Amino acid sequence: MRRDPSRVRDKELIPFLIEVTVVSAVAFLLKADLAGWVLAIEADLLALLLLLLTLLDPSNDDHAKVAACLLLFAVIWIAVSGRAMIQGATATLIGIMGSSALVLTPAWRTILWSVAALVAAEIARRASTRAVTITFTVQSALWGVFAAIGGGLFSYAGSALVNHGEAVAIPLPAFIGAALCLAAFLRVRSVVLLGIAVCAATSMAMVIASSPLVKASEGVHTLVHTGVLAAASVALALIGRLWRMREASQLGIVLLVLTGAKVIAQDLRTGSAAMMFIALAIYGSAMLAIARTRVR
Repeated sequence: MRRDPSRVRDKELIPFLIEVTVVSAVAFLLKADLAGWVLAIEADLLALLLLLLTLLDPSNDDHAKVAACLLLFAVIWIAVSGRAMIQGATATLIGIMGSSALVLTPAWRTILWSVAALVAAEIARRASTRAVTITFTVQSALWGVFAAIGGGLFSYAGSALVNHGEAVAIPLPAFIGAALCLAAFLRVRSVVLLGIAVCAATSMAMVIASSPLVKASEGVHTLVHTGVLAAASVALALIGRLWRMREASQLGIVLLVLTGAKVIAQDLRTGSAAMMFIALAIYGSAMLAIARTRVR
C-alpha cells in the first residue's frame, strides 16, 4: 500500500511540535529558575530548528501546523516575560517572525513586522526598568531591519542609486514600514530605526530628482545623487543640533562618509573634469556645513 507523502511529513513534524510545546510549558512552570532558563534556551533552539527545517524543505507546503506551534510558543513566553523579559522577547521574536514568514504574503509580512517594531518601541518607552527598555529597543530595531529587508527597501535604494532616471518600482509596503519605523524612533531614539526612515526618504528623493533627467549623461545623474546624499547628511546634522537629537547627528556623519565613498567610487570614475570638480565642491561644502553644526 502506497503511503501519502504529506502524512509522512506530518508525522516527521509532530515530534518537534510536541517537544517545543512541552519544553516551553515546563519552562513556563519553572519560570526564571536556572532549570527554567536552560529549558528556555532549548525551546528557542528547537523553534529555530523547526523553522529552518520547514523553510529549507521545498516539498513541505503545509506550514499551518508549524506556524500555529510557533505562535503558541510565543504566547507561552509572553506570559512568563514578566520574570524573564529577555527570554520572553526572544521567543516572541522567533514565534511571530517565524509564523508570519510561513503563512503571510511579503507585503503583509512587511507591514506586520513594522507594526511589531512600533509596538516593541512603545513597550520600551513605557518600561519601568533599564533592562526591559534595552531589550525591547533592540527588538524594535530588529523588527525594523526585518521589515526593510523583507519589503525590498534596501534593494530599492540600490536601484535608485544605480539607475539613471529610469522608472523604479516603488515598494509601497516597505515605505509604510519606514514610516512606522520613524514613529518607533520617536519613542526609543534608535539610530537603526532612523536609518531605515532616512534610507527610504533619500532613495525616493534620488528617484524624483533623476526622473526629469532621463536623457542626461551618467555623470549628471551621479552628480544629482551626490547632491541629494550631501543635502540629507547636512539636514540630519541640523536636525540633531536644533532638536538635540544625537542619533540624527551621528547618522548625518555616517551618511557623509558614505557620500565620500560614493564620490570616490562613482563620481570620479564616470564624470568629466567639470563634474568631478562640482562633486568635490558639493562634498566639501557638506563637510564644512556639518563641521559648523558641531561647533558650539
